[in-house]
Amino acid sequence: MNFGQNFFEWVSMNLQPIALVAIVAAGIWLLLKRSLVQIITFVVVAVFGIGFVFAPDVAKNVFVDLFNTLFN
Repeated sequence: MNFGQNFFEWVSMNLQPIALVAIVAAGIWLLLKRSLVQIITFVVVAVFGIGFVFAPDVAKNVFVDLFNTLFN
């Protein structure tokens, strides 16, 4: 039994709905404030956040490839 892998799967499974609710709530708040620059910034950050929460392996591979391209 691999405790680390089981814990990672449990956290990622429970973090997905929490992340979606937080993103929707923050988006609604920014829409009510009507600040366009903050909304655009939030959308960009939310896309990265969703990538990290829903596909952490893919996000890791993308950033490793980007690092290797820039510094090798």
